[in-house]
Amino acid sequence: MQLDGKIIHVGGTNSGGDGDNGSELEIARFNSDGTLDSSFGSNGIATADYGTNSYLDGSAIQSDGKIVATGYSYNQDSIVIRFNSDGTVDPSFSVVDINQNNSEGFISPVIQPDGKILALMYQGVIYRFNADGTSDTSFGTSGRSSAYASSFALQSNGQIVACGSTREYQSEYWSNPFTTVMRLNSDGSADSTFGDSGTEPADIFGAFPCMAIALQSDGKILVGGDIWYGNTGNPITLTLNSFYIARFNTDGSLDSSFATNGVYISSFQNSPDGSGGYGNMTSLLVLPNGNIFGVGGYGPIELTANGTPVQSFQNPLGRIGLLPGAALAPSGEIFIDGYREIYKLAP
Repeated sequence: MQLDGKIIHVGGTNSGGDGDNGSELEIARFNSDGTLDSSFGSNGIATADYGTNSYLDGSAIQSDGKIVATGYSYNQDSIVIRFNSDGTVDPSFSVVDINQNNSEGFISPVIQPDGKILALMYQGVIYRFNADGTSDTSFGTSGRSSAYASSFALQSNGQIVACGSTREYQSEYWSNPFTTVMRLNSDGSADSTFGDSGTEPADIFGAFPCMAIALQSDGKILVGGDIWYGNTGNPITLTLNSFYIARFNTDGSLDSSFATNGVYISSFQNSPDGSGGYGNMTSLLVLPNGNIFGVGGYGPIELTANGTPVQSFQNPLGRIGLLPGAALAPSGEIFIDGYREIYKLAP
């Protein structure tokens, strides 16, 4: 979402018919009224040829209007590329191309105030690049952190809050996954003042890894994810096929003033094909009034600041399928990504 209200949407030109496989990297820019911005790329769409089945999965906008985009290709390359504000590829940026087995590409780029770029390798580690695309070797070890994460956010002091799982890709992952929250210093090292030396879960409860994170203005941390297996754990009993939103204090402890013992649990509507409920919290926003807005499996939800449902909020979208993301416009409107569609909710 640009400051002028224009909307950036990334993906790939469809070669396989399923919406996931693309033959070119693609960025579309829409005006605030939903029409394509003809001043961007070719009639509102910019592309970059990066080989068969390449796809963009995230973007961030620099203060100069340039767009940093992240993605992957099916030969297991993780990609970071930059476009000028008119949609042309920026030749001054050294395109990042990291080949790593089992990688599903970079997601969730974040631009630091100094112009450096943070990017998360999908369910992996956080990398930092200089403003020209070269690796920032002052971060972590050779430009990458050791923290294993699935989502992250940048604090105003330069520290990085991330969430993930202690059981990623291990044999017991499916039988007993745990959510963890961690905080890194600006150099990529663990913040020893957070949780258990910054490297262990600040609080663990039986749940699937978090996929959404947001920071409140008071520094408290919101995380959200799915629950695929019922599990009685500390501090709350978890329910099969549900989602959770949890809030942590700035020291890494669960905020007991939020929802029930720090965790809100519910279920989105049934899937459109009638196969049942699906959890999956994919994106969290903190609204100007302090309320919490989330999207994921088949619908949005709004909670008050203390973690109770907003009774006046009615899902206007119906059963439309998985929603991978949401963004808050300067006007207060909420834009929701529906893969092939973009939805707008009034403030």
